[in-house]
Amino acid sequence: MEEYLEGLTQLMVVHPYNQCERALEFQRNMCQKMNMLKMRRIMKHRSLRES
Repeated sequence: MEEYLEGLTQLMVVHPYNQCERALEFQRNMCQKMNMLKMRRIMKHRSLRES
């Protein structure tokens, strides 16, 4: 979570003119990453349960 906020503040500082667009893009990327991690975790649990 800290990493996420850090990235967001960097975006605000570097690109004040189109920070909204970039922040949204950044959030989308972070969401995708989080979902991937969640999915991986779920898959691991599933395969452990099945075996």
